[in-house]
Amino acid sequence: VDPPEADLVDDRWIVEAISDPAVWAPGCAPAPGTAGPLVLSEIGGVGLALGAPPDDVFEYSRARDADDLFDRFVAIVDAVEQIPEAVGWCWTELADVEQEINGLLTADRRAKVDPARLRAALRQLPWSARGLI
Repeated sequence: VDPPEADLVDDRWIVEAISDPAVWAPGCAPAPGTAGPLVLSEIGGVGLALGAPPDDVFEYSRARDADDLFDRFVAIVDAVEQIPEAVGWCWTELADVEQEINGLLTADRRAKVDPARLRAALRQLPWSARGLI
């Protein structure tokens, strides 16, 4: 399915393409009557500046400290994993970059939350029960 001309873009063409088996790898097309797999490619957006924050900070919400960041991480991931159609997710960013302080690591790759604590929490979430983590 070819996208429409750039000046006539209508998002509905994407939905129509999803139901076309020709756009899927063999054996991977969604079941008839479904929209197919849902991957949330950017979840989180919880900022936590360790040290002096940059002048132009971007974040959707702000954690008070590492414990608050951890609690928000678990709550967001748990909510996403409850979506029946969801098959994958990606945290906003692994590490802070420029003015975005939404990473689980600082820009110089220091952990904001103990990775063992994150791993243990992930193993308690729904997808872990299905053997995906």
